[in-house]
Amino acid sequence: MIPDPVKINKYAVIDVGTNNILMLIAQKKGNSIIPLFRNSNISALGKNMKSGYLTKAGINRTKRILNDNIKYAKLYTEKIIMVGTSCSRDAGNIELLSKWLKAKYNLPYNIISGKDEAYYNGLANIEQFSDLNNFILFDVGGGSTEFIFVSAGKIKNSVSIQLGIRRLQNKFGLDMIAKIKEIRKLLTSMPIPGNFDLVGTGETATSISAIKQNLKNYEPSKIHRSIIDRSELENIIDRIENMNLAEIARLLPFDPLRSDIILTGAIIIKEIIDHFHGDSIHVSDQGLQFGILHLGENELRAFYRIN
Repeated sequence: MIPDPVKINKYAVIDVGTNNILMLIAQKKGNSIIPLFRNSNISALGKNMKSGYLTKAGINRTKRILNDNIKYAKLYTEKIIMVGTSCSRDAGNIELLSKWLKAKYNLPYNIISGKDEAYYNGLANIEQFSDLNNFILFDVGGGSTEFIFVSAGKIKNSVSIQLGIRRLQNKFGLDMIAKIKEIRKLLTSMPIPGNFDLVGTGETATSISAIKQNLKNYEPSKIHRSIIDRSELENIIDRIENMNLAEIARLLPFDPLRSDIILTGAIIIKEIIDHFHGDSIHVSDQGLQFGILHLGENELRAFYRIN
């Protein structure tokens, strides 16, 4: 069969996180990755997760979003890569999702380790921040936070810890003092290497950048490589602390469903800045989806084909 030239070198990477489902459809041209379509949907897959088991409601929300995403992705490509992260690693009943994907779409569900998640984030950003000689890239997620230590253009180390927004919400609810205590306890395992810049990727960092810039629509070109000073972050936290959910949602018109978790995420980032004795963060709009697409075709094939 002659391949459809419209679909050559195009891929869809769908990242099923603890709180969000991210989809990137892109074309590879040499070493370049050209985004064709991106979206983000709140699935809250890990919401109210108790004793290591996903709720029926969380699984059903996720299936509805994945149905829409996969159907849309097929307009561009048959090379659809499904990736599960922290919540999928922890869930004792994740086969309810993985078996459904295989039966309905013949797609493998690739649950990656925290170490691999960190590595792919690193691959996505080394060249994007080549002007920073030493930096720590961090990705605050719903179930975990990954840290990647980059020096002279190479990944030196990566660590994943169970510090996640939805994880904290499930455990402590609205008790912010208990959350801060837990955040600091978890961060004590992180080494402080010295004079490193900080780069934040993921939905929390990008959302805070959008709030800082008063963006009414999500604009990657304005988010990527923006900078948030610690004092600016503190001011945003102070604003959000005195708002109700409807008011917070108006700060995030492009993603209002994040209103219940953005404060916790902002506080995690503030504690990360303090832990590493920083005074600001650079923001990256490119996460593990971009990193995965830096892999070669043989490695990618292992992601989207069922053996």
